[in-house]
Amino acid sequence: MMYGTRKEINEKLKRAFTNSEPLAVLVWSRETVTDIIDEELTDAEADRLLCRIGGVAFYGHAAEGISRHTLSEWLRSDRKTIQTVTVDAALLKKITERAQRALLSEEGSAWDAGNDCPPGVREGLDDVARMLTLLAA
Repeated sequence: MMYGTRKEINEKLKRAFTNSEPLAVLVWSRETVTDIIDEELTDAEADRLLCRIGGVAFYGHAAEGISRHTLSEWLRSDRKTIQTVTVDAALLKKITERAQRALLSEEGSAWDAGNDCPPGVREGLDDVARMLTLLAA
């Protein structure tokens, strides 16, 4: 399986297969994941599930399958491992703003180099935006 942006996956496909090789491609997107799960998902949860789908061994999906049940089990497992801590809001805001500046710098470097924003940077910026929204409430 492959995980990444469309551009990144295109590059992986170019390296793995010849131009004339027939392929069948099954595409999972954030929308597909959220539609198939019976409960509310955050974007971060959907993205973690996409990453896990992409991390299945190349031929593992044929042997193991990826279904609604698989995604529900992964989600349940992920939610069990999430730990809650108490932290001073001012400190958390300060750290979050520093992370935001670093991520924006990485995003700018990617754009300057003529590349798209890396998925990890985009996910980090989404997380920062959610955190700052929660802190403002």
